[in-house]
Amino acid sequence: MKIGLTFDEVLEGTYFRLDDPLHPRPMLLEARIGVANVTDLVLESNAPLTGLFYAEGLAPKQQISGQVGMRALRDRKVPYDFAFRDDNGEMFRFLGEKDLHLSLWLDAILLLPASVYNASGVEVARAEMRFDPKTRLERLLTSARLRFDTRLPFVGPKASR
Repeated sequence: MKIGLTFDEVLEGTYFRLDDPLHPRPMLLEARIGVANVTDLVLESNAPLTGLFYAEGLAPKQQISGQVGMRALRDRKVPYDFAFRDDNGEMFRFLGEKDLHLSLWLDAILLLPASVYNASGVEVARAEMRFDPKTRLERLLTSARLRFDTRLPFVGPKASR
């Protein structure tokens, strides 16, 4: 029997456009991450990510879907990958990666450096997102759900108020 797991993660931070690097702006990711089998957390696999994303001056708050790579043991990395639309409807891609090296274990868990690419694959912005355990750990822990019937649909987080 497979046992699935879902949990919510909120990452907040700033980004700057490469054409305007002196003006950082807020960025927010409210994600629900789910795995169909808890063994996928340590094996090489991808977990679906759904949620809400906002980047001031770039993307209005919107539903997104993508994936989180579960490569913690082999590569010591956890990549985040999703697409979103800007205020004009143009597509962009968010690519970030947590680096799980033991020498920096606390930053590895809390920090998600990322880049934003336009539809042509050109990097247009860089971001630094953080998980704040002081304000977000309770939500992460209380959102964690084991799923014994992994055929049930994966549902993302509801819009925050």
